[in-house]
Amino acid sequence: EFATLQKKLVIQDDLENLAKAMVRIYHAKSQAIELVDLILNNEIQNTQTTDIIFRGNTLATKILDQYMKLLCNDYLLSVIKPFILEISKSKLNYEVDPTKIER
Repeated sequence: EFATLQKKLVIQDDLENLAKAMVRIYHAKSQAIELVDLILNNEIQNTQTTDIIFRGNTLATKILDQYMKLLCNDYLLSVIKPFILEISKSKLNYEVDPTKIER
């Protein structure tokens, strides 16, 4: 059971590594969305108040994070990278803190 496994993992790196491995394994089997659905539904059912749902460093939040990175990383890079490169090459000053602007 995921809940039992999660309680045994106290180090956040372990949770992160477990989530990454699980998402990759399930993705390779074309079952990643089923994993996300199962783990998030379990998190919802076992959370006592809606104020704290998906706010902790749980296996569910780590799996969701890894799944979003897996699906969205290439898209975000393709959309945002050209703008970031243009801004970094620009001579314009984008400082928002007026005390840090050189005069």
